[in-house]
Amino acid sequence: MAGRFRRASLVLLCLAAMAHPAAGDAAVQEGLQGITLKNPWLEIFVSRTGVLSASAIRGRESVPVLSDAVAAIQPRGHDRDILDGVKPALSVRDARGTMAPGKAVVLAYETPVARVQVIHTLGRQRECFTTHLLITPADDAPFAARSVTVLKGAVALGDGQVRLLAHPKAWESQVAVLTGDEVRSGMMAALYNRQTRLGAVLGALSQHAESHVRCRLKDRVPRFEMTADYAGPGAGHLRVAPGETAGTGAYAVFLPNGIFDGLEGYGALVNAFNGIQLHRPIPCGWCSWDAFGWILREDQIGRTIETIKEHRLAEYGFNVLQIDDGWQCGWRCSGDWRPNPRRFPGGIKPMAEACEAAGFRLGLWIAPFADEDRDASAGPDGELKADAPAWMREARPVLVNRPELMIQRDG
Repeated sequence: MAGRFRRASLVLLCLAAMAHPAAGDAAVQEGLQGITLKNPWLEIFVSRTGVLSASAIRGRESVPVLSDAVAAIQPRGHDRDILDGVKPALSVRDARGTMAPGKAVVLAYETPVARVQVIHTLGRQRECFTTHLLITPADDAPFAARSVTVLKGAVALGDGQVRLLAHPKAWESQVAVLTGDEVRSGMMAALYNRQTRLGAVLGALSQHAESHVRCRLKDRVPRFEMTADYAGPGAGHLRVAPGETAGTGAYAVFLPNGIFDGLEGYGALVNAFNGIQLHRPIPCGWCSWDAFGWILREDQIGRTIETIKEHRLAEYGFNVLQIDDGWQCGWRCSGDWRPNPRRFPGGIKPMAEACEAAGFRLGLWIAPFADEDRDASAGPDGELKADAPAWMREARPVLVNRPELMIQRDG
């Protein structure tokens, strides 16, 4: 009797383990309508028609955030999305890679011009999933496309203003309330609602193509598109030869519990995906370019240092104050790197000493290898370049671990 009881107990324990996966494992549930993947932070559902939705898990509650998400491909010479109206074959497979081992849902589309696999991967230990596409020509003809929309859909972040963090142009950043105007952000974008604390971080994990994210408000609902654009400068079209398969690169969607957690998670995943190992401690601080552009003065930097001291930011990891373009005599890349006597009459050394007294270091922007004005760079007024060795005057790329580039602290 005791033996039968022990055997029954073991069976019950095994059944319980099957019903409740260990913490961190991605669970899979297949049904008539589609497939659900779930980890402790996120749940995605992929229907048998190819539509994806995702929910953020907050305690015991599942909060829908993403809906109507699909992939789209409009090949060169076609007037519509080739995946539109095609019912895919749906399957699940194990996924390994930069994310923790988990599961992937594969949508296989058979179209007249190409076989397309849309692969949604959910890891075990992150509040995000990744999506990438594999494209194989359907016959002996090559396949070409100008761009591939890896994922597009709607984001439900609750009532109230939806803010957008994006960088729509080079050297610019934007934090604004999302409106009906479309914003095209390079590489990544983040949407968030301060009131509900719901948010979404959307972005490419590498610059496989000219990756960008489009965001806009339509009927008071935020919508997004993550696109790999192959028609950008120097990119040409996506071309796949017969018998070959080409991928779009991976794109990630984070549904974090707090937008900063999502941004940090996205950055960590980009590093892991590209094999980047950051040095510690990571520089953290303030840059004059975002506040003053290239028109800045010594008194502005002095007031900034006092503000940093007043709020004791060094205690929170703040370790660098960066003086960007505009402190020098020359215009940007003219090669004259003496402090501008009108803007910085006391020079740079007092600024460095004030920073050190406040508990952090001074950073200084220079661009000695840029050649916007190469003739001026080699001229007699270019104090840094005029006396530099030939490899520096020629403005050729070099490694920066050369002893000639070391700047003495008291110099």
